[in-house]
Amino acid sequence: MSGPPLHVLYADGDDAFVSAVERDLDDGEIGFELTRARTYAEAVAAVDAASIGEPGTGGTDDIDCVVADRDLGSGTGLDLLERVRSRDHAFPFVFVADGDERVAAAAIGAGVTDYVRKRDPEAVALIGERIRRAVASYRAERARHERTRELATLHAVSAALAADAPLAERLEEVVTALPAGWQRPDRTAARLAFDGVEYRTPNFVDDSVATQSVEATAGETTVRLTVADVGDPADLGFADGRSGADPDDAPGVFLPEEADLLRSVADLVAVHVDRAETAERLEGFAGRLDAILQHTTNIVFMKDLEGRYVLVNDAFVEFVGRGRDEVIGRTAAELHDASAVPWIDEHDAETLRVGELRRFEEHYPRPDGVRRFVTVRIPLFDEDGEPYAMYGIATDITEETRLAEERVELLDRMTDGFVAVDGDGHVTYANDRVAGIVDRKPADLVGKPLEEAFPGVDNDAFATAFAEAKATGEATAATGYVEPLDRWFESRVYPSESGVSMYFRDVTESVRERRELERRERTMRRLYEAIAGKDGTFETKVGALLALGKETLGVESGVLSRVEGGEYTAEVVDDDTGTFERGATTPLDATNCERVIVSEESLQIGDVGTDTELSRRAGFTELGISCYLGAPVVVDDDVYGTFCFYDREERVEPFSEWEVTLVDLMARWVSYELERRAAEAETARERDRLETFAGTVSHDLRNPLNVAAGHVDLAREDGDSPGLARAADALDRMAELIDDALSFARLGTKVVDVERVDLDDVAREAWATVDVRAATLVVADPGTVAGDRSRIRTLFENLFRNAVEHGGDDVTITVTRTTTGFRVDDDGPGIPADGREHVFELGYTTSEHGTGFGLGIVSQIAAAHGWRVEAAESDDGGARIAFHGVPHLAAVPTRQ
Repeated sequence: MSGPPLHVLYADGDDAFVSAVERDLDDGEIGFELTRARTYAEAVAAVDAASIGEPGTGGTDDIDCVVADRDLGSGTGLDLLERVRSRDHAFPFVFVADGDERVAAAAIGAGVTDYVRKRDPEAVALIGERIRRAVASYRAERARHERTRELATLHAVSAALAADAPLAERLEEVVTALPAGWQRPDRTAARLAFDGVEYRTPNFVDDSVATQSVEATAGETTVRLTVADVGDPADLGFADGRSGADPDDAPGVFLPEEADLLRSVADLVAVHVDRAETAERLEGFAGRLDAILQHTTNIVFMKDLEGRYVLVNDAFVEFVGRGRDEVIGRTAAELHDASAVPWIDEHDAETLRVGELRRFEEHYPRPDGVRRFVTVRIPLFDEDGEPYAMYGIATDITEETRLAEERVELLDRMTDGFVAVDGDGHVTYANDRVAGIVDRKPADLVGKPLEEAFPGVDNDAFATAFAEAKATGEATAATGYVEPLDRWFESRVYPSESGVSMYFRDVTESVRERRELERRERTMRRLYEAIAGKDGTFETKVGALLALGKETLGVESGVLSRVEGGEYTAEVVDDDTGTFERGATTPLDATNCERVIVSEESLQIGDVGTDTELSRRAGFTELGISCYLGAPVVVDDDVYGTFCFYDREERVEPFSEWEVTLVDLMARWVSYELERRAAEAETARERDRLETFAGTVSHDLRNPLNVAAGHVDLAREDGDSPGLARAADALDRMAELIDDALSFARLGTKVVDVERVDLDDVAREAWATVDVRAATLVVADPGTVAGDRSRIRTLFENLFRNAVEHGGDDVTITVTRTTTGFRVDDDGPGIPADGREHVFELGYTTSEHGTGFGLGIVSQIAAAHGWRVEAAESDDGGARIAFHGVPHLAAVPTRQ
């Protein structure tokens, strides 16, 4: 494990899933500390307590990333996202949900950083990777923002110091520009002090709640630079609201990057002030120097034509480390490092040869490193115009060069491209990154017009941002497509008095990823529309899927095949080549689909010619099929055929994982639809057999039963006897059994045509048709449902008959509404606990006179409506038959 752990707020009530994620995170190389929130309220409290959107606060409640499930009880993960985005529009937020592509699109449209489908087999492992990626991207963007702000401040300070104005005005401008480089510019004040003089912003106060100071020395000049937070102390975490507190009492008020910036600005100001003061001192001596010394402030020397030094100033003496008497009359070879003598003599000779001022940049080796000078050499002429001597002025530019190179190195290290443009639109500087964009060297771009150096940046988006920045004097931004480079760039434009600074970042991949997600969303929406319609036939829907697949994959042909034995038959075809037609057959071993059939797995090949075995098949050698993507169609665990796409051109890039998944999804729908059709056909056959059975029973059993009943009635007319009465009862019992069996056989059909059924009315109708003896019915607003009125009345008839039969002649039966449907209770002896799970079985009864069909019929009618029925104990200890999953309809208003 390397580096500090990432603090993650995980909002999800699914303990098992979160525990699995936590175990996976613990096994990773990067440490994680999870804060759990099981409800939306807990998540909101954690977010409100954290320092989201307040960089550098350093509090103990800081979090690096939020992970949220879609369902959080009183709120959703997207509600929590909105709250986080109100604090920080880019804060890492990973969204987890059991949704389809539409849920993913909604989450991405709402601004989540990343999205993970919980039902994805790899979801647990993906979450840690997505957290790390989101936090890394966020931190990189924040660092880039801080670097940009630092560079802008350094640019403003440098411009102020380089202005042609008195030193006091330049330093005032430096102090004014400084707060813009801090994270809270509106509450930041600055003060600059040196040599007893102070420059401060109007809002600077000596007893500020938190201050940060640094001293810098250059030469004999020492400057002290201070920034202060002048806002409300309570906003910085001081519990007593005091001011003038020790900054250590408010950790995180200033960022580490701001301390570095303060040091850089102080060093820059110290060097500049020292040079300005040096220049002023030298100007004081100018009147006392002769004509030669009036032109210099640095090393001064004069040589005769033989190269002997005849005049030097103190700086020269100090530089060579010898006394003046040891210098006069000696040559360069006698005074300087041997490696420097050749170029010194060469520059002297060139000056005398051309007879005019010459300027040289010279590198002089010293024990403490190479020193850099800009040396001006001027020949001196006598009255006859003949040269008699040469004098020179050498200016040490070592420090300036170092600072300039550091600035260039800083710009070149930036991940963003940077280019500076003057007021005429010409490039004055370009770092390596921006030069690499156009495959040029930075030096090749300097001096060229911007549109010539970077073809395509004059498009509408960039041109508008550039013009707006120059016109308003404020920073602008734009994102645009540069056609010559075939890339998308995000540009930020910062104007100044001398020109414009522009930063470029290649955002091509993010733009393409966003467009790819939008394309996939459109594809999934079209897929849903193709299969969701109720009117289209199976073949029409499959044809629509094939057309969609061809368009998405960019191929010529799509086929749904049926494989029987060794024959491959094209059942539904969308083929631009005319190779296949519906019903066409071919040997399976000539096709790529055979491998799909055998493996029962998807197969994708970008170039069939590279596959040693498939390239010998007729599909390639005769039909020219060069790329292939197919998935198996499985019906009732047996491979039915394939759902495949192909083209005569090989693919340079392989099919993407998403494309393979799309085809597999289409094949799965075809498999499901074929299974459903087969099941419906079997159901229809079973229904027909039941109808046939019912008709047979009705005819073959009722006729002899009626004959027997007629003879018993005739016999009883001649003289009744107990035997004949029992025979009549038995025949009635047989008729009742036949009626129940027929009813049971015919009630299994699913209810399709429904109507509004008032349970109060239909219960009373059923009560009127049943022999209820002395029983009592109580109907307590059972409500209105959607269903088959006739079957529901049969349901109540059987329930009432069953209650009277088992509960006694004076049983009380109550019909009432429940939150999930309705129930029928009685106050009889009830149903034994060990028999409740069997009472709905065909033929089960606890009564010697019962048929065992009554509650079985009730169960069949409930199932036909899609309801669930349950036996339990009523509040009075009797039987309760409860129906669940029964939606109640709103009552129809009665006209007054």
